[in-house]
Parts: sequence; C-alpha cells; structure tokens
Amino acid sequence: MSVTFSNPVIVSAVMSTSYKTQLAASGYGTSFPLRVKRLRWVGASSGTLVIQDGNGNTLFDAAYNSADQDYSWAQPEIWPDFLVSTITNGVLYVHLV
Repeated sequence: MSVTFSNPVIVSAVMSTSYKTQLAASGYGTSFPLRVKRLRWVGASSGTLVIQDGNGNTLFDAAYNSADQDYSWAQPEIWPDFLVSTITNGVLYVHLV
C-alpha cells in the first residue's frame, strides 16, 4: 500500500486500513469528517476502482475507460473515512477541502 498524507492524498494500491486509521497511527487527530472535492484516477490501462467507508459501505465506484478519469462535485462530498478496497492499476488522487 502506498498512501501519502498530503493534499491531494495519493493512493497507488489497495489500502489494508482506512485513511483515518493510518492518520491515527501516525499521531494525527481523526475527529473530523473528510470533505472530498475531487477524485483523479490516472495512469491506468483498464480496471475498476472502489472506495468504501470504514464500515464497508461503497462511497464511490468506477470503471476505467480510455482516458484519465476526473470526478468533481460542486459541493464537497462528506465522507466519515475512506478505504480504497479495489484499484486494479494507476494512481488515485483524492483532493480534500
């Protein structure tokens, strides 16, 4: 697993633990919701992406087609936590507000 605690959060492999679990293990606070403004999935040749909350509920899923995928929302999505349970290849950028 490869996750960076930057903005954007960069994920290049399946996460074995949730983002907030990893934050807590690194000494950061976790009592805040995550406000997700944009997702970018780049460099994949094909495949699927699934993002779940800490309880296994799907927050987002997508199939990769021929070009880099870019998803954004006018108002940020509020996520309690997240875990990338499936990313067949490529790199995911999670832009937080």
